Amino acid sequence: MQTDIVWLKEHTRIGELARRWDERRRPGGLTLYGQELQGAEQWIASRPRGAPEPTDIHRSFVAESRRAATRRLRLAVAGSLAIGWVFFFFLGGVAVALALATFAFVQRQAAEVNRSNAVQTLRHLGLSAGHVPVGE
Repeated sequence: MQTDIVWLKEHTRIGELARRWDERRRPGGLTLYGQELQGAEQWIASRPRGAPEPTDIHRSFVAESRRAATRRLRLAVAGSLAIGWVFFFFLGGVAVALALATFAFVQRQAAEVNRSNAVQTLRHLGLSAGHVPVGE
């Protein structure tokens, strides 16, 4: 008999939540989620013998709560995937930037070596960098 009283109290509690949800035109923000939703689903499945059936509004409320929870989960997963892709492309961009910076550094070093070699060659020939004969 104690289980029946607990079940009946839950019938009343979920019924009140469902009526409020229905009266307010069934907004998603009033649906159950998490442990509350799991408890309501278990409550429906565990009706004691002789207890009143859950009403259509009970069932609709719990079913819509499950759909809303599934949508929230899908959105969370999609958001996580989107963030993952953004992070992946960000890291790819960083890798490309580092590769280009390394390439530029190596090229600059090579240019400095070439410049130094050219200045030494000009000095060896007795010319200055500003007075190089062109096309003779």
